[in-house]
Amino acid sequence: MENHLEPITSQLEKITFRNGNFNIVPQALPERHKDFWKLFVSKWEEENRNALADFIDDETVVVDLGAWVGPLTLLSATLGAKHVYAYEPDPTAYAFLEKNCDANPQLKNKINIADKAIGKNDGEIYMGPLSGRSLGDSTTSTEGTNLIPVPSISVETMRTECHLDQANKICIKIDIEGSEKYVLPNIAKMLADINKPFLLIIEIHSYHFNKEDSEVVEGAIDDLTAISDKVIFKQRRREGEPIQYPDKETEWRSELYHPHGLFDITFLREQKK
Repeated sequence: MENHLEPITSQLEKITFRNGNFNIVPQALPERHKDFWKLFVSKWEEENRNALADFIDDETVVVDLGAWVGPLTLLSATLGAKHVYAYEPDPTAYAFLEKNCDANPQLKNKINIADKAIGKNDGEIYMGPLSGRSLGDSTTSTEGTNLIPVPSISVETMRTECHLDQANKICIKIDIEGSEKYVLPNIAKMLADINKPFLLIIEIHSYHFNKEDSEVVEGAIDDLTAISDKVIFKQRRREGEPIQYPDKETEWRSELYHPHGLFDITFLREQKK
């Protein structure tokens, strides 16, 4: 079935992806992203959507870190995940996420949402929009001015809240605007310890990193590579022309230290090691 977007009431629209569908509230979006759902059904993160569709089944627990307004949260539930846990600390984005989840009562028992960040420790962090942006725009950061306090949990607490040790398969999406430098090493340790099939999709915002941050993330990527069957890199440079590198490993390592670096990296383990 072709992916598409169609009105179903004056308040709701329906997203169809492959053979499933879910509802969204068109107004539950920041103005800057008013055409987002049209992009979603056409070309938005097509590789990531297909990776989710190929991996997720009724034994999969999905964790969406940086859920924003819920595109991959709702898609994962629609694809038949056993359960989806979505974390979004931006209060504006969280309100949109809540509205979109409420528009899908058929998925209510499958989805838990929480207005929390993922960080080094349990407690509180300060975050806010990047310069020239607003809350809700999917560009929040722990840097800059006009920061607000939000609750934060550690990877270990997330592991407990999401019952990952009891899951047969684990899918984690991480899009946390630079804070992956704090959590990725612990994600790698957790997945090695749990030792289950997993799909891990990460957007690396290395333009937020200093050299020490990049070294930390590089070590975590190496650890994840060691326990994965497949690693897929996709460059997503926002500024400047993409640079050609001799091979994929050189490419992601170079992007990790580039002042404008931005890339997706996906790890897949199909069986226990």
